[in-house]
Amino acid sequence: LQVLQIEELVACLDNSTEPSVTLDTARDVVEATVGIYESARRDGAKVSFPLDIQDNPLVAMIDEGMI
Repeated sequence: LQVLQIEELVACLDNSTEPSVTLDTARDVVEATVGIYESARRDGAKVSFPLDIQDNPLVAMIDEGMI
């Protein structure tokens, strides 16, 4: 799979085109993943996007012994 990703990246650079997964898409995926952890930290409460948190909820839950 990584070979295909590298090949796509090279092709995009050669052709001045955008990759199938953009930085915006990657950022949204990361925010959704962090939102899942933030919801878990809040006992399943809904979270709003964009997130307005200053820490990493996964690290906080580990530090607090929640997981």
